[in-house]
Amino acid sequence: THQLANVIAKLPELTHDKTTLILAQNGYGMLEQLKDYRAYQAVVYISGQKKDSHVTHFRDYKLHLQSDAVTEQLAQAFSATKLELVLEPYIQQAIWYKLIVNLGINTVTALGRDTARVLKDERMAELCHQLLIEGEQVARAEGIHFDTDFVTSIMNIYAGYPDEMGTSMYYDTMNQHPLEVEAIQGYIYRRAKAHQLDTPHLETIYTLLAYQNQSRL
Repeated sequence: THQLANVIAKLPELTHDKTTLILAQNGYGMLEQLKDYRAYQAVVYISGQKKDSHVTHFRDYKLHLQSDAVTEQLAQAFSATKLELVLEPYIQQAIWYKLIVNLGINTVTALGRDTARVLKDERMAELCHQLLIEGEQVARAEGIHFDTDFVTSIMNIYAGYPDEMGTSMYYDTMNQHPLEVEAIQGYIYRRAKAHQLDTPHLETIYTLLAYQNQSRL
């Protein structure tokens, strides 16, 4: 997220009036910076790790996009490749689902400075659980509604993660890289404040992560 401004500065040289941009980035709230372009927010399900100039791909090749005539053409263009474009009738639902998934596991792995095994600790698992509850509360205020077992289903997904699996925010923390905190925890926190919601766990972890991030920008 911290590199987006540098990319935008180069876009006039790289685009024309028929260019379509896909913002394939964790979190939300950055698309406004591309308002001068035909741009779409993607919900990214591609797992990998970047080290220096080398990217290691772990699993998945999936981007979720708002369904319309443009993205239908894009999906057709990529149909013979490994990249799968999943077209959503209402992209906000997919955006908030991924936001809340990231809110839980990214937060506890970054603050715990440990991989998914951090959830073996009952206190960390409870913190993660409370963050999901508060995240769903914010989503509901935004008009996004999930199934009644939403929080439990995500905790079950986490339980299936290998102990050694890290998150992007965990790797950024361990490598002293800037975090995506403003686009994930920060975005949800600001929406909570806009709706005057009481989200004490979210407020605490956002404060900690934002402070931790200051020295890396």
